[in-house]
Amino acid sequence: NMATINLTKENLDSIRELASCAMSIKEVAIILGVDEKEFKVLATDPTTEIYKAYKAGELETKAKINKAIVKMAERGSNPAQIMAKKLLEHTNIENQD
Repeated sequence: NMATINLTKENLDSIRELASCAMSIKEVAIILGVDEKEFKVLATDPTTEIYKAYKAGELETKAKINKAIVKMAERGSNPAQIMAKKLLEHTNIENQD
């Protein structure tokens, strides 16, 4: 049952850290030693603390990667410039819902 997943600050920090390392929801559940199906239900529900921790970790890594791409683009890397242009289109305020 859902009560088997202990929501301590340490567990939420672990979820965030593991997500930031690009670990899948299933992999995080295995590492934490919790039921994979229950964990997936919670990790995909935007109202849960587990979802918020997982998503935060995921987005932290995305931000680091985007920052590196922008830095490489500024240094003249053509592939990075192409990627940075796509990132900027994605983040353009007019393109967001």
